[in-house]
Amino acid sequence: WYSGYFFLEGTKVPYTIFDNGTLSFYHDHQVWKHDSIPMKLNTTSSPAWYSSRERVTTVVFDRSFAESLPTSTYRWFYGMKNLTEIKNIEYLLEKFELTMFYNDVTETNASYQLQNPDSEQDPHYFRVSYPIPSEDSTEDLTTDINQTISDGIYTAGISNTRSFDIISSDNAMIEKAAIIENLPTAQDSGEYTCASAPMGGDSQTAEEAAALTNEPMTFGFYSYNKQTGAKLYVIGSDSSIDGNEVTVTTYGTRMLTLFSNTWLYDSDVDMGIGTKINSYDTMHFSSAEEAESVLRIFTIAPIVLAVIGVFVWLKRRYA
Repeated sequence: WYSGYFFLEGTKVPYTIFDNGTLSFYHDHQVWKHDSIPMKLNTTSSPAWYSSRERVTTVVFDRSFAESLPTSTYRWFYGMKNLTEIKNIEYLLEKFELTMFYNDVTETNASYQLQNPDSEQDPHYFRVSYPIPSEDSTEDLTTDINQTISDGIYTAGISNTRSFDIISSDNAMIEKAAIIENLPTAQDSGEYTCASAPMGGDSQTAEEAAALTNEPMTFGFYSYNKQTGAKLYVIGSDSSIDGNEVTVTTYGTRMLTLFSNTWLYDSDVDMGIGTKINSYDTMHFSSAEEAESVLRIFTIAPIVLAVIGVFVWLKRRYA
Protein backbone atom coordinates (compact mmCIF):
# COMPACT_ATOMS: atom_id res chain seq x y z
CA TRP A 1 0.00 0.00 0.00
CA TYR A 2 1.40 3.37 -1.01
CA SER A 3 -0.38 6.66 -0.21
CA GLY A 4 -3.75 5.05 -0.85
CA TYR A 5 -2.61 2.93 -3.82
CA PHE A 6 -1.69 -0.76 -4.01
CA PHE A 7 1.32 -1.94 -5.99
CA LEU A 8 3.16 -5.20 -6.62
CA GLU A 9 5.72 -6.19 -4.00
CA GLY A 10 9.21 -5.35 -5.17
CA THR A 11 8.04 -2.57 -7.49
CA LYS A 12 10.17 0.55 -7.32
CA VAL A 13 8.12 3.72 -6.81
CA PRO A 14 9.02 7.38 -6.26
CA TYR A 15 7.90 8.80 -2.92
CA THR A 16 8.81 11.22 -0.16
CA ILE A 17 9.09 10.91 3.61
CA PHE A 18 8.72 13.83 6.01
CA ASP A 19 10.23 13.20 9.42
CA ASN A 20 11.43 15.63 12.09
CA GLY A 21 11.91 18.58 9.73
CA THR A 22 13.56 16.57 6.94
CA LEU A 23 11.85 15.90 3.62
CA SER A 24 13.51 12.97 1.81
CA PHE A 25 12.99 11.83 -1.80
CA TYR A 26 13.28 8.13 -2.70
CA HIS A 27 12.72 5.79 -5.64
CA ASP A 28 12.89 2.21 -4.38
CA HIS A 29 10.81 -0.78 -3.26
CA GLN A 30 11.27 -0.22 0.46
CA VAL A 31 8.36 2.09 1.15
CA TRP A 32 7.36 0.12 4.24
CA LYS A 33 10.73 0.46 5.95
CA HIS A 34 9.96 4.02 7.09
CA ASP A 35 8.13 4.95 10.26
CA SER A 36 6.48 7.98 8.64
CA ILE A 37 3.72 7.78 6.05
CA PRO A 38 5.07 7.84 2.45
CA MET A 39 3.75 10.50 0.09
CA LYS A 40 3.45 10.31 -3.69
CA LEU A 41 5.07 12.82 -5.99
CA ASN A 42 2.65 15.35 -7.39
CA THR A 43 1.75 15.83 -11.06
CA THR A 44 -0.28 19.02 -11.50
CA SER A 45 -1.50 19.98 -8.01
CA SER A 46 0.42 21.00 -4.91
CA PRO A 47 2.50 18.18 -3.39
CA ALA A 48 1.29 16.14 -0.44
CA TRP A 49 3.86 17.79 1.85
CA TYR A 50 2.70 21.31 0.99
CA SER A 51 0.77 21.67 4.26
CA SER A 52 4.03 20.95 6.14
CA ARG A 53 6.19 23.29 4.05
CA GLU A 54 6.98 25.75 6.85
CA ARG A 55 8.25 22.92 9.08
CA VAL A 56 10.78 21.67 6.50
CA THR A 57 14.37 22.61 7.38
CA THR A 58 16.28 20.09 5.24
CA VAL A 59 15.62 18.38 1.90
CA VAL A 60 17.51 15.19 1.03
CA PHE A 61 17.58 13.36 -2.30
CA ASP A 62 18.41 9.69 -1.74
CA ARG A 63 20.77 8.04 -4.25
CA SER A 64 17.88 5.91 -5.47
CA PHE A 65 16.04 9.01 -6.67
CA ALA A 66 18.40 9.20 -9.66
CA GLU A 67 16.19 6.44 -11.15
CA SER A 68 13.03 8.51 -10.78
CA LEU A 69 11.32 10.23 -13.68
CA PRO A 70 9.21 13.06 -12.19
CA THR A 71 6.68 14.69 -14.50
CA SER A 72 6.42 17.82 -12.38
CA THR A 73 8.33 19.71 -9.68
CA TYR A 74 5.40 22.05 -9.07
CA ARG A 75 5.68 23.72 -5.63
CA TRP A 76 8.19 21.18 -4.37
CA PHE A 77 10.05 23.83 -2.36
CA TYR A 78 7.53 26.67 -2.49
CA GLY A 79 6.90 28.40 0.83
CA MET A 80 9.68 26.55 2.69
CA LYS A 81 10.79 29.68 4.51
CA ASN A 82 12.75 27.68 7.10
CA LEU A 83 14.63 25.51 4.58
CA THR A 84 18.37 25.80 5.19
CA GLU A 85 19.90 22.90 3.22
CA ILE A 86 19.26 20.74 0.15
CA LYS A 87 21.44 17.63 0.06
CA ASN A 88 22.33 15.61 -3.05
CA ILE A 89 20.32 17.70 -5.49
CA GLU A 90 22.66 16.32 -8.17
CA TYR A 91 20.57 13.14 -8.13
CA LEU A 92 17.63 15.13 -9.45
CA LEU A 93 19.84 16.86 -12.00
CA GLU A 94 21.12 13.50 -13.22
CA LYS A 95 17.63 12.57 -14.36
CA PHE A 96 17.70 15.59 -16.64
CA GLU A 97 21.28 14.72 -17.70
CA LEU A 98 22.86 17.71 -15.98
CA THR A 99 25.58 17.99 -13.38
CA MET A 100 26.51 20.80 -10.98
CA PHE A 101 29.97 21.97 -9.97
CA TYR A 102 30.81 22.95 -6.40
CA ASN A 103 32.46 26.21 -7.33
CA ASP A 104 32.33 29.95 -6.87
CA VAL A 105 32.88 31.81 -10.14
CA THR A 106 34.43 35.27 -10.47
CA GLU A 107 35.53 37.35 -13.46
CA THR A 108 39.18 38.49 -13.55
CA ASN A 109 38.74 40.66 -16.65
CA ALA A 110 37.93 44.14 -15.30
CA SER A 111 36.17 45.14 -18.51
CA TYR A 112 33.61 42.35 -17.95
CA GLN A 113 33.05 43.10 -14.27
CA LEU A 114 29.81 44.84 -13.21
CA GLN A 115 28.66 46.85 -10.21
CA ASN A 116 27.19 45.28 -7.09
CA PRO A 117 24.28 46.77 -5.06
CA ASP A 118 26.75 49.20 -3.42
CA SER A 119 27.68 50.56 -6.88
CA GLU A 120 31.16 49.07 -6.59
CA GLN A 121 32.85 47.10 -9.36
CA ASP A 122 32.75 43.49 -8.18
CA PRO A 123 34.35 40.36 -9.71
CA HIS A 124 31.34 38.34 -8.54
CA TYR A 125 29.16 40.47 -10.84
CA PHE A 126 30.05 40.06 -14.49
CA ARG A 127 28.82 40.02 -18.08
CA VAL A 128 27.53 36.84 -19.70
CA SER A 129 25.90 35.76 -22.94
CA TYR A 130 22.57 34.04 -23.63
CA PRO A 131 23.30 31.54 -26.46
CA ILE A 132 20.86 31.43 -29.35
CA PRO A 133 19.11 28.07 -29.91
CA SER A 134 20.73 25.63 -32.31
CA GLU A 135 18.97 24.44 -35.43
CA ASP A 136 18.24 21.12 -33.71
CA SER A 137 16.54 22.74 -30.71
CA THR A 138 12.77 22.61 -30.38
CA GLU A 139 12.79 25.00 -27.42
CA ASP A 140 13.76 28.69 -27.45
CA LEU A 141 14.34 30.48 -24.15
CA THR A 142 16.81 33.17 -25.18
CA THR A 143 15.65 34.96 -28.35
CA ASP A 144 13.30 37.33 -26.52
CA ILE A 145 15.80 38.29 -23.83
CA ASN A 146 18.55 38.81 -26.42
CA GLN A 147 16.27 41.23 -28.23
CA THR A 148 15.89 43.31 -25.05
CA ILE A 149 19.68 43.27 -24.64
CA SER A 150 20.12 44.50 -28.23
CA ASP A 151 17.58 47.25 -27.59
CA GLY A 152 19.55 48.40 -24.55
CA ILE A 153 16.72 47.63 -22.13
CA TYR A 154 18.63 45.14 -19.97
CA THR A 155 22.23 44.09 -19.33
CA ALA A 156 23.34 40.47 -19.74
CA GLY A 157 24.90 39.88 -16.33
CA ILE A 158 24.97 37.40 -13.46
CA SER A 159 26.34 37.38 -9.92
CA ASN A 160 27.48 34.99 -7.18
CA THR A 161 27.12 31.96 -9.41
CA ARG A 162 28.31 28.41 -9.77
CA SER A 163 28.44 26.44 -13.02
CA PHE A 164 26.85 23.35 -14.58
CA ASP A 165 27.64 20.87 -17.31
CA ILE A 166 25.92 18.27 -19.48
CA ILE A 167 26.02 14.53 -18.87
CA SER A 168 26.70 12.96 -22.26
CA SER A 169 23.93 10.65 -23.42
CA ASP A 170 22.43 9.10 -26.54
CA ASN A 171 18.92 9.54 -25.16
CA ALA A 172 17.02 11.38 -27.91
CA MET A 173 14.13 11.98 -25.51
CA ILE A 174 16.14 14.48 -23.42
CA GLU A 175 16.73 17.88 -25.02
CA LYS A 176 19.07 20.15 -23.10
CA ALA A 177 20.99 23.30 -23.95
CA ALA A 178 22.98 26.09 -22.34
CA ILE A 179 21.19 29.40 -21.81
CA ILE A 180 23.83 31.37 -19.83
CA GLU A 181 27.57 31.26 -20.60
CA ASN A 182 30.70 33.23 -19.76
CA LEU A 183 32.20 35.50 -22.41
CA PRO A 184 35.43 34.84 -24.31
CA THR A 185 38.05 37.60 -24.43
CA ALA A 186 37.08 38.13 -28.08
CA GLN A 187 34.70 36.51 -30.50
CA ASP A 188 35.94 33.02 -31.46
CA SER A 189 39.15 33.57 -29.45
CA GLY A 190 38.60 30.48 -27.32
CA GLU A 191 40.17 32.28 -24.35
CA TYR A 192 38.28 32.93 -21.12
CA THR A 193 39.06 34.87 -17.95
CA CYS A 194 36.62 33.53 -15.35
CA ALA A 195 38.15 31.99 -12.23
CA SER A 196 36.59 28.98 -10.51
CA ALA A 197 37.26 28.47 -6.80
CA PRO A 198 36.14 25.28 -4.98
CA MET A 199 33.14 25.77 -2.70
CA GLY A 200 31.82 22.86 -0.69
CA GLY A 201 31.92 19.25 -1.83
CA ASP A 202 34.90 16.92 -1.34
CA SER A 203 38.46 16.67 -2.64
CA GLN A 204 37.32 15.36 -6.02
CA THR A 205 34.76 18.11 -6.59
CA ALA A 206 37.35 20.68 -5.43
CA GLU A 207 39.79 19.46 -8.07
CA GLU A 208 37.08 19.55 -10.74
CA ALA A 209 36.11 23.09 -9.75
CA ALA A 210 39.66 24.45 -9.81
CA ALA A 211 40.23 22.96 -13.29
CA LEU A 212 37.49 25.18 -14.74
CA THR A 213 39.49 28.40 -14.32
CA ASN A 214 39.99 30.17 -17.67
CA GLU A 215 37.70 27.62 -19.34
CA PRO A 216 34.25 28.04 -20.96
CA MET A 217 31.54 27.67 -18.32
CA THR A 218 27.77 27.42 -18.32
CA PHE A 219 25.71 29.04 -15.58
CA GLY A 220 22.26 28.08 -16.81
CA PHE A 221 20.60 25.19 -18.62
CA TYR A 222 17.19 24.02 -19.65
CA SER A 223 16.36 20.34 -19.95
CA TYR A 224 13.20 18.90 -21.48
CA ASN A 225 12.07 15.28 -21.37
CA LYS A 226 10.04 14.81 -24.54
CA GLN A 227 8.71 11.48 -23.30
CA THR A 228 7.17 12.64 -20.03
CA GLY A 229 6.90 16.39 -20.67
CA ALA A 230 9.02 17.12 -17.57
CA LYS A 231 10.97 20.39 -17.75
CA LEU A 232 13.83 21.78 -15.73
CA TYR A 233 15.38 25.26 -15.72
CA VAL A 234 18.50 25.82 -13.61
CA ILE A 235 20.79 28.79 -12.98
CA GLY A 236 23.80 28.85 -10.71
CA SER A 237 22.66 31.78 -8.59
CA ASP A 238 19.58 33.06 -6.81
CA SER A 239 21.01 36.59 -6.65
CA SER A 240 19.19 37.55 -9.83
CA ILE A 241 15.85 36.96 -8.16
CA ASP A 242 16.76 37.96 -4.62
CA GLY A 243 15.50 41.48 -3.96
CA ASN A 244 18.52 42.26 -1.79
CA GLU A 245 21.06 41.11 -4.38
CA VAL A 246 19.59 41.98 -7.77
CA THR A 247 21.00 45.00 -9.55
CA VAL A 248 20.40 46.78 -12.83
CA THR A 249 23.49 45.03 -14.17
CA THR A 250 22.00 41.55 -13.61
CA TYR A 251 18.45 42.31 -14.71
CA GLY A 252 18.96 40.38 -17.94
CA THR A 253 19.25 37.09 -16.06
CA ARG A 254 16.36 38.08 -13.81
CA MET A 255 14.13 38.61 -16.84
CA LEU A 256 15.36 35.41 -18.47
CA THR A 257 14.18 33.57 -15.36
CA LEU A 258 10.78 35.27 -15.53
CA PHE A 259 10.47 34.52 -19.25
CA SER A 260 11.32 30.87 -18.52
CA ASN A 261 8.36 30.59 -16.15
CA THR A 262 6.15 30.81 -19.23
CA TRP A 263 8.09 27.95 -20.80
CA LEU A 264 7.80 25.86 -17.63
CA TYR A 265 4.05 26.38 -17.57
CA ASP A 266 2.22 23.36 -19.02
CA SER A 267 -0.61 24.75 -21.13
CA ASP A 268 -2.13 21.26 -21.44
CA VAL A 269 -3.01 21.13 -17.74
CA ASP A 270 -6.76 21.39 -17.28
CA MET A 271 -7.37 24.23 -14.84
CA GLY A 272 -11.10 23.53 -14.78
CA ILE A 273 -11.95 26.92 -16.30
CA GLY A 274 -14.45 26.68 -19.11
CA THR A 275 -14.25 28.60 -22.35
CA LYS A 276 -15.93 31.99 -22.11
CA ILE A 277 -19.21 32.09 -24.03
CA ASN A 278 -20.84 35.35 -25.07
CA SER A 279 -24.63 35.64 -25.07
CA TYR A 280 -26.63 38.32 -26.80
CA ASP A 281 -30.21 39.65 -26.40
CA THR A 282 -32.09 41.15 -29.34
CA MET A 283 -35.14 43.38 -29.81
CA HIS A 284 -37.16 43.61 -32.99
CA PHE A 285 -39.22 46.65 -34.04
CA SER A 286 -41.80 46.91 -36.79
CA SER A 287 -40.96 50.54 -37.57
CA ALA A 288 -38.58 53.39 -36.77
CA GLU A 289 -41.32 55.14 -34.79
CA GLU A 290 -41.73 52.11 -32.53
CA ALA A 291 -37.97 51.97 -31.94
CA GLU A 292 -37.83 55.67 -31.05
CA SER A 293 -40.73 55.22 -28.63
CA VAL A 294 -38.94 52.39 -26.80
CA LEU A 295 -35.71 54.40 -26.64
CA ARG A 296 -37.57 57.31 -25.07
CA ILE A 297 -38.98 54.98 -22.41
CA PHE A 298 -35.51 53.59 -21.59
CA THR A 299 -34.11 57.13 -21.43
CA ILE A 300 -36.90 58.97 -19.62
CA ALA A 301 -37.88 56.27 -17.10
CA PRO A 302 -34.53 56.26 -15.23
CA ILE A 303 -34.56 60.06 -15.06
CA VAL A 304 -38.06 60.09 -13.59
CA LEU A 305 -37.12 57.45 -11.03
CA ALA A 306 -34.02 59.46 -10.05
CA VAL A 307 -36.08 62.62 -9.54
CA ILE A 308 -38.59 60.74 -7.39
CA GLY A 309 -35.76 59.29 -5.36
CA VAL A 310 -34.23 62.72 -4.71
CA PHE A 311 -37.64 64.11 -3.74
CA VAL A 312 -38.24 61.28 -1.23
CA TRP A 313 -34.73 61.74 0.23
CA LEU A 314 -35.24 65.51 0.68
CA LYS A 315 -38.64 64.99 2.22
CA ARG A 316 -37.29 62.50 4.80
CA ARG A 317 -34.23 64.62 5.55
CA TYR A 318 -36.21 67.75 6.39
CA ALA A 319 -39.28 66.03 7.90
